[in-house]
Amino acid sequence: MALDQQAIIYFKQEYIFQLHQPNVISASNYIINDGEHYLKRPWFDGNNLSKTAHKLSKREAIFI
Repeated sequence: MALDQQAIIYFKQEYIFQLHQPNVISASNYIINDGEHYLKRPWFDGNNLSKTAHKLSKREAIFI
């Protein structure tokens, strides 16, 4: 079972690093610390989506 879980983690890690999509922030590292999983991603300065999402129309949200 532990090997299966490790295989799943490695698969997800490889998939995440190969994902190149203009609307998705790419990951630069995958870290497991004390059983917690983390993705390291670049910092983007700008608006917080949670503070602006409610201002979007349904059409704008779907486009994004």
